[in-house]
Amino acid sequence: MIRIRAGVRFAGVSAALFLMLSTSAYGRGGIGHIPGLGAAGSGANAAAQEEEAPVASRPVLMVEIRCTREGMEAGDEIPIEFTITNRGAQDYSYKDVDTDALGRAEAFRLMARDEKGAAVADPKAHAPMAGANALVATRTLRPSESFSKAVALNRWALVTSAGKYYITGTYLAGDASHSSFTSGQIEIAVSPRSKEELDAHIDKLAGDLESTATREAKDRIVRELMYTGSPLVIPALVESSFDKGGGGWEAEGLLYYLPRTAETRGAIVDAISKRGLSEGMCHVVRGLDLTCEAARPLIERSLAADNPDAWFGGALCAEDLCDDSFTPRLIEIAKDPSTPARKVAIYALAMNRTDESVAALKSLLSGEDPAARDTAKAAIRAAYNYRGASQGRRLKDDDFDESLRR
Repeated sequence: MIRIRAGVRFAGVSAALFLMLSTSAYGRGGIGHIPGLGAAGSGANAAAQEEEAPVASRPVLMVEIRCTREGMEAGDEIPIEFTITNRGAQDYSYKDVDTDALGRAEAFRLMARDEKGAAVADPKAHAPMAGANALVATRTLRPSESFSKAVALNRWALVTSAGKYYITGTYLAGDASHSSFTSGQIEIAVSPRSKEELDAHIDKLAGDLESTATREAKDRIVRELMYTGSPLVIPALVESSFDKGGGGWEAEGLLYYLPRTAETRGAIVDAISKRGLSEGMCHVVRGLDLTCEAARPLIERSLAADNPDAWFGGALCAEDLCDDSFTPRLIEIAKDPSTPARKVAIYALAMNRTDESVAALKSLLSGEDPAARDTAKAAIRAAYNYRGASQGRRLKDDDFDESLRR
């Protein structure tokens, strides 16, 4: 499943996905680790306390950056190493972050300018919100000590063409001061890559992605593919999203790292309509703001009897982008105790009222399977009280008794 990191929006999250988030240790820390939704010391109070940090407590840091790779070609990953040195007289305690986490570590920011001085486009400029830092641990840097972190420039700048680039890095202090420190400028050179060379590069990466076994290695290859900025990577990313633990980086690549054109949008929709929807591709459908009509063939393909590994994603999208034509297949999936998509299908039935969906829900409530009964009760309550982004018809008050309407 796609991991939801701290900082993800909850507006528009489906009822079924919200339930999973709120009742399980989803991702690294579950809903309790999301800023503002945590336990003691609410986000607002903590922020207010941090903003009041006295000037005397602010760290004195020096930031240096360097590129750790030579012989880069257009579309390659460009690794930039930050070195942070404590130049003050006091210890610096900071929150260490994972710079390889999904999204990007906001504490280590990069800016690139081309030879004409123009800023290189930020891939996340159109993102609904910036990702939060993925906390690893709290550490202490003593006076004169340093630590280093590697960050891909590609996460901050779409460097897909050859040329010289001028890079600066900014480090946001991971303490109560929120101070920022900027490096000097460095120059990097990116060599050209012909269309034929780029096609061959993508083909090799796609082959490596298919044959690689570990999720960590797959994520690394997915990032290399998305850094090319080429729509040719679309089929490989869609297919990879179905692998165990996949979907997060694939959705990131499709939404933010490819040209924002009608042609790219059409190619993404075409690839999903052929393969079906993984959970990660549901995030892509939402990110593309597809209408119910545009999403219908994608959901139909996903719910098809011969495409069981896409049932979960199809049912998840059907919960929001509702259509009566989905009801028969959702009922069949809801009856199948062997598929992980069963719970989501039950929610999708509750979110779009038809006579058939109400009858199916009542059948589940009166059945002998306790798990199905519990899911049906939760789905019905959600349909009455929390609908997320669902566009379906609401249940009627007389469909179910009062105990299920609260």
